Amino acid sequence: MVLLLLICPVTWASDTLRTVSEYGHRVFNNLNMADTLNGSDRFDSTDAQRCIRDAVGEIGAKIGVPKVTSIATTDKTMSYEVDEYLVEVDGVLIKKNRFSKPILLVSFDKFLEAYVQQGISYDTGSYSYCAVHGDSLYLYPIPARVDTINVIYWARGDNVSTFADTVTLPYKLYPAVEYLATAKAAGIIKKYDDAKYYRNLYDLEEKYFQFLFRGIK
Repeated sequence: MVLLLLICPVTWASDTLRTVSEYGHRVFNNLNMADTLNGSDRFDSTDAQRCIRDAVGEIGAKIGVPKVTSIATTDKTMSYEVDEYLVEVDGVLIKKNRFSKPILLVSFDKFLEAYVQQGISYDTGSYSYCAVHGDSLYLYPIPARVDTINVIYWARGDNVSTFADTVTLPYKLYPAVEYLATAKAAGIIKKYDDAKYYRNLYDLEEKYFQFLFRGIK
């Protein structure tokens, strides 16, 4: 199964991905309001964008999304960034032609201890172990050539900033984003019954997606 993942890396990209703007249309529709770019004293697209951005950030901070990425090593470089939103690494493999071989994943403390004891050593054909620190992967011995390292990991959901941005959270989280953004919007315009209604819908979605994805403490 791991080899299949590496041949066809996990990705959540699809034709169902929505932009912040598309979520904005849904928020206005849920609140029975005209979708305005500007000119609304009560609520306009700037307000909607803020609610959606806040919803995406809040949900993304609660879950870990499964991902796979490939890293190309370089000569005499020990550390490699995996993902700025990295939460946890499940496995690391070095790709050799059509096959992949696992690299032992140890704690960063054990990695440092071994590194201090053994000193600087460069790759002579394989890697003894690796460790994660922050958002980066550390390899030992230190790479001395170009290899392809595949990392299977979990990461927080990405943030968004503009109406044109695509929300890259898994599609199963789309209702949660819509409901939470709508609840926030309803609170701004003092539609408190709607705010409560959509917050309850979101709470149900949150219980659902916590079963699907790894929660972040």
